[in-house]
Amino acid sequence: MGGGDVPFDPKGTTFIFAFQTLPMVIVISALSMLLFHLRILPIMVKGISWAMKKAMGIGGALGVCSGAKIFLGPNRGTPFN
Repeated sequence: MGGGDVPFDPKGTTFIFAFQTLPMVIVISALSMLLFHLRILPIMVKGISWAMKKAMGIGGALGVCSGAKIFLGPNRGTPFN
């Protein structure tokens, strides 16, 4: 007798949006809003853009997004776009 699939079969998908992606989005959003509220984020953006302009000839938002993609990875750095 065959029966149905086992609910927690290891062959099934292991990606759960609520436990893997959503916490990172919430933490990055809360951290960026806190830094913006404390007026630290604009200083960080100016510093990163200055360093990127000197190193690679790019500045502003492109430098911050590139830095986020380098340090957080291509999927986790997407909220900075």
